[in-house]
Amino acid sequence: MLIRLINWDLVYESWSYKNDWDGKGKDGNSLPSGHYYYIINRGDETTVEKGLLYI
Repeated sequence: MLIRLINWDLVYESWSYKNDWDGKGKDGNSLPSGHYYYIINRGDETTVEKGLLYI
């Protein structure tokens, strides 16, 4: 499963996501408050979920 979190730039991505995201970006720092766009791809092109979340 691929998880991507985007706020103008890709701030988080994981192929082995296990519901363990701690609110930190790729650099290990906490992400600032704001709106983020997420994309979840479960491995096939027919199961892609997209939406917005607020931190």
